[in-house]
Amino acid sequence: MKRHRLCKRESSCADAVRRASAACLCLVLAACGRPPAAPEAAPPEVTVARPIVRQMREFIEGTGLLKASDSVEVRAQVTGYLAEIHFKDGADLAKGDLLFTIDPRPFQAAVAQGEAEVRRAEAQRAVAEAEFKRAESVRGTGVVSIEEIQSRAAALQKAEADLIGAKAALEGARLSLEYTQIRAPFAGRASEAALSVGNLVTSGGPVLTTIVASDWLDAAIDLDENEVHRLARMRVEGKLPGKNNAPPAFVAVGQEPGFDREGVVDFIDNRIDPETGTLRVRVRLPNAKADLAPGMFARVRIPLGQPAPRLLVTERAIGTNQNLKFVYVIDERDVAQDRVVTLGRAERGLQVVESGVKPGERVVVNGLLRVRPGARVRPTEMPMPAPPDDAAAPDAKPAVPVAKPAAPAAQPAPAPAAKPAPAGRN
Repeated sequence: MKRHRLCKRESSCADAVRRASAACLCLVLAACGRPPAAPEAAPPEVTVARPIVRQMREFIEGTGLLKASDSVEVRAQVTGYLAEIHFKDGADLAKGDLLFTIDPRPFQAAVAQGEAEVRRAEAQRAVAEAEFKRAESVRGTGVVSIEEIQSRAAALQKAEADLIGAKAALEGARLSLEYTQIRAPFAGRASEAALSVGNLVTSGGPVLTTIVASDWLDAAIDLDENEVHRLARMRVEGKLPGKNNAPPAFVAVGQEPGFDREGVVDFIDNRIDPETGTLRVRVRLPNAKADLAPGMFARVRIPLGQPAPRLLVTERAIGTNQNLKFVYVIDERDVAQDRVVTLGRAERGLQVVESGVKPGERVVVNGLLRVRPGARVRPTEMPMPAPPDDAAAPDAKPAVPVAKPAAPAAQPAPAPAAKPAPAGRN
């Protein structure tokens, strides 16, 4: 019985050994038949550039429409028939130039009548004065009563009042006659004449023409509260550039690429509009060449403070991740790092970077879609792309050269992984 149990136990151990040997043999055969590992993909090629460092001012920027510094709608001040037009449509005018003449004959007659009334009143006053003096000379003699003296004194006062009224009427008639000649109130450019000769015009009636000043134009912009606080703080501290704490302003009109026209801030409103939360600021712009016209679209920049170093990168280097802006910076090991950046204003294809990038760092400018954070790349360095006329910006200063960091020591390329030997036949 014991021998039978021992034989059965030895048979079970042999079966277990055979099963384990078969499993190991299957694993070895499977490993020998596995295909070789795929070679590692080469790092993507990208183009990098170092930020430009330039002396630039901080600006407040806004948009608006140009309007004439002086503008008037010319209307008649008396009623009559239009007799003459003395200007050509669109002509440049000097102050006091004659524009229209209304038929003056009825007004000349009114002046003549007024002059006659003045003479009559002067004669009546002279008679009343003489009678009063005779009565006053015999006062107290009983020849003339007190009532008679008082009556003659009142007649003299009435005659003097009639004379004053006649002179006032004559002055009004002369003023109406003067209004028959309509003149330019200031120098400027006229529009077209709205009526032709022979039409009846009325006092305060339709507009005859308009005149706008052409030597100076205004551009009004609305600033939000944050910009108002910055402007007010620098104004109180006396840090605004310009004379008498009135900062200069640079203006671009229409499709002009640069802010090459210079004006001056001549008005800042005294309150913020509660409906829009903005403050009105007006810039006065010279128009000596007469190449600007009211109604043109204008972009206005008001500089704040003094120029300071700013970092600029091309707009192509800026990526967007939801509401964040970022750039890829390549370190000394050619590994990409994504950096969240704070951007300033755009300047002719370049973007001011307030934070997130340091001078001399390599920024990816081409191939952003091939870059992954933490992955190696093969960078090719080039100068930061900039427009050829970038130096023409009103606040541009020569770029500050940035010393390139020392190139990292060359590192030996990692040896390729050894391929497994092909499986042999057993």
